[in-house]
Amino acid sequence: MDMVRKKTLKLHRQMSDAAGPRAGRASGPARPAIHRVLALNLRRLLAEKGVSKEELARRIGEPVSYVDDILSGRSRVVRTGEVEGIASALRVEDTDLVKRRG
Repeated sequence: MDMVRKKTLKLHRQMSDAAGPRAGRASGPARPAIHRVLALNLRRLLAEKGVSKEELARRIGEPVSYVDDILSGRSRVVRTGEVEGIASALRVEDTDLVKRRG
């Protein structure tokens, strides 16, 4: 298995772990879904790095509304490549965006 494939599979596993086993179900307690984990981590990293959402949007070549959707948790679908692009723009590991913080 090549290195890119291994990294992608690892990121998918971490995204699934962040979403939790009950993510998306209507009843019962559930761990935060991946979009919420991503939003919290992205907000924290933007503050730590001193990067505005407008600057991030420019770096990743997306409209500010796309970044707003992620930050608000409205964006339910964020692809692995998009997570990697955001991580690269912020000069962090992609896992820093999707890992649940204790």
